[in-house]
Amino acid sequence: MPINDVTRARVEEFRGVAAAAASDAETSRLVEEAWDLLDVVLQRYNGISNAETNINRIVDNLRAIFPSPSARQLLLWVDFALGQLNDVFENAAGYAGLTAIQLGELTTYRARCANAKSAVTLAVDRLTIADQKERAARALQAAENSARLAEAAAGVAVTSSASAEVSAHAAQESAGITADASFVEHFSLYARREWWSANVFRLLSISCIIGGLLYAVFGKHPGADDWVGLAIRLAALAGLGALAAYFARQGGQHRRIYNWARSMEVQLRSFQAFTERMPEDVRDDAYRFFSRRVFGAPPEKGSESSDETVPAAQLVDLALAAMRRTQ
Repeated sequence: MPINDVTRARVEEFRGVAAAAASDAETSRLVEEAWDLLDVVLQRYNGISNAETNINRIVDNLRAIFPSPSARQLLLWVDFALGQLNDVFENAAGYAGLTAIQLGELTTYRARCANAKSAVTLAVDRLTIADQKERAARALQAAENSARLAEAAAGVAVTSSASAEVSAHAAQESAGITADASFVEHFSLYARREWWSANVFRLLSISCIIGGLLYAVFGKHPGADDWVGLAIRLAALAGLGALAAYFARQGGQHRRIYNWARSMEVQLRSFQAFTERMPEDVRDDAYRFFSRRVFGAPPEKGSESSDETVPAAQLVDLALAAMRRTQ
């Protein structure tokens, strides 16, 4: 049954409100993508059985976080909305009598949902890392204040220095720079999630290639004078080829992020042992350089590694310098 006017009015009521609540360009882009896909459902798939129910759920979920949603709440709403819309597209794909072009369009819409959900996950992870950095800064400030209070109370340089060192070490552990278990586990979970995403897109790409080959070999061949049939056949094969290339690119991007996250996990697990025997001043430099590597951006399309400000070679140079000084 088509979507009624009350549901359409609710959608229009919240459309501008959601766009205005986005606080940065990435969140605004993801919100706009969710509304674009919702418009597709309203215009082309409004007769699907679960379309109206899912759209009302999307609006109810958005209303629940207003009037002052945080960036994290808005991103989680986008993730929820994409899941509901993907259910509508999956339901539509099960209808009989669809042409190859219609099935290709539904596959594209579902791929857009999956791609946007991956972007939401990455944006939420970046917010999590930013929150950890902010908590680390507060913890470090608290440690410095504690060190000054201890120095004033004790009045002894040796005691105050030891207290400051203990406080700074505690701050580093709370910030995750010494590779505490929770921070390492975050990268481990992130790597596993990207591994699954890479394999899903790879299987989709392979499926499109196999489907194209089967259609080319076993599909009905048009006659020599059937130019319309030949054009439809070429369009279907071109669509399957484009989808295969798109899925392959997405799989490659997720594989690069997986390799980066796994590398960060291994480095975090071994960094404390790596710096344990360094002098204090060299260790401080190593922590600062390594923090810039850990909190750097993940690899982008066409690059095998993130844009690291400090290459790993500098950390090795620091270790060699520390060994020479201790000899």
